[in-house]
Amino acid sequence: MIMYILLISMALAQTFDVYVAPIQKRVYSNQVEAVIGSKSAYGYNTAYWKNAKSLTQRGTKEPVGLNNLVRFYDEDTISYAYKNCNYNSDYKKCANQNSHYTVETHITVDDHEIVVQMILYAPDMTVINISSVSEKSSVRWIRQQEVTVIQTRTSTITHMPKEELPLKWLIPANLMNEQIRRATAGLWAGAIL
Repeated sequence: MIMYILLISMALAQTFDVYVAPIQKRVYSNQVEAVIGSKSAYGYNTAYWKNAKSLTQRGTKEPVGLNNLVRFYDEDTISYAYKNCNYNSDYKKCANQNSHYTVETHITVDDHEIVVQMILYAPDMTVINISSVSEKSSVRWIRQQEVTVIQTRTSTITHMPKEELPLKWLIPANLMNEQIRRATAGLWAGAIL
């Protein structure tokens, strides 16, 4: 009986293949550290996909891993499963042709903010979900006016020169794995496959 139920479950199971594209970075700052591991988006997607839901035949939602098989590929592994397309030249076209899902990660860095955005595409290249995480740099202003106080026995002399414009001290945000993790968690938490 258990074997029969297992066979029926496997027959009803759907396979979802997901291609995690290489991270795309746009860096417009030389003050912000924007180094991230090339496999971080791939690694976090393989961990957080379990938060996604799938629609049942009854129209209800259930965890996608309950009755489905989800397989992940990146630029190093996709050619083993799909030999008929060059993913390095146009992975969206290949994903559409081979009917699987795609995750893109876009990172934009400037002096004032880091934005990590992940997009999950269906096989027909419609957007299923988008997740964004941002980190802002801090700005501190340093006054340049120096006040000199001289105290004598009979008086106090305060010397206040002309006030200069304050100095801007930028404390840049840095790109961290935590931002990739949070973006991935948000992407899959709202995804319905």
